[in-house]
Amino acid sequence: IKEMSLGYGHTLALTNDGRLICCGFNSTGQLGNGKSSMKERPFELTALKKSSLISCGYYSSFIVFNVQTLFSSK
Repeated sequence: IKEMSLGYGHTLALTNDGRLICCGFNSTGQLGNGKSSMKERPFELTALKKSSLISCGYYSSFIVFNVQTLFSSK
């Protein structure tokens, strides 16, 4: 794991090869998987490959990928 970020009830982890691992509360879509159900077990968010920076807010997540693109769950 290269980097981790914690929100109010969710976690993002960035691996050394740019994969994004997520888990936790997802009531407002903060995990970025297009759903609102909680994920108790970590899963890879494959839609955002080659991420380079991550940050969690209270009910939000921010992911920089492809060097110039920012994804926000809110």
